[in-house]
Amino acid sequence: MKDKLFPFQEQALADLHSTVDAAHMLLSSRKTQIISFSAPTGAGKTIMMTQLFEELLFGDADHIGDPDSIFIWISDSPELNEQTRMKIETKSDRIPARNLITLDANFTADILECGHLFSEHAEAWLGQAPCLYIRQTPDLHLDCD
Repeated sequence: MKDKLFPFQEQALADLHSTVDAAHMLLSSRKTQIISFSAPTGAGKTIMMTQLFEELLFGDADHIGDPDSIFIWISDSPELNEQTRMKIETKSDRIPARNLITLDANFTADILECGHLFSEHAEAWLGQAPCLYIRQTPDLHLDCD
């Protein structure tokens, strides 16, 4: 990450890691998990999430990375997704721009690739987006082959 987080952002990041850890525990018991994060305008959501994505993908002093992670970023508009993609691209020193994918009418893959961040606007999730599949092995780990 090219920027240093403020203390309140570091606390939010620690809380997110705790939530992710708890979700992993529930996932192992076959309980579906979705993690949502919201914060006020200007709080640095994109910066905090970029740091989280880097740490989940590549690890840090406290966490083992999982390069097979898949992230879906949902926002209110395609323009906001583009703004977010550009910010992640400029602030991250570990996530390649080629791994930041927009789910739009031009997206044709049947499955989401591991190690990527996909962005979509909320309206598309209301029945307008094409059906996408993430294949999972019986123990619920992603099968990225």
